[in-house]
Amino acid sequence: DPQRAPLTGGCHTVMLSGTEANKRKDKQKSVLMRMHEPMFGMAIEMHERSRWILHRSVRHAVDAYFKRQYVTAEELTPGQAREVVARGQFGEGFEYSDGSKPLAETEDGPVGMEAPPSMDSSREY
Repeated sequence: DPQRAPLTGGCHTVMLSGTEANKRKDKQKSVLMRMHEPMFGMAIEMHERSRWILHRSVRHAVDAYFKRQYVTAEELTPGQAREVVARGQFGEGFEYSDGSKPLAETEDGPVGMEAPPSMDSSREY
């Protein structure tokens, strides 16, 4: 989305050397990377009227999205916040799990963390 891209730091395609591409599981020679620092430190996704996802670091969330890595976020509902794990799905945003069900596998599996971080935090407000 060209109008919202500057809010998250924008993106550009970077060509990797053959050596760098061979170090990757997917062997891709071109990858997307964030161009600039995001305009905001945190971001809130509104999923429903009373359910939001808080990304405490837009920079980490965007970088994880491009690398298809796991990143932690917080699911907020009135009176409660709980940690969830997110993984970027290109063109579809993030996929979220609270640990009760696994994230869908990709063709080559997740890049970066081999497994999502453990989840055991829930807070009431």
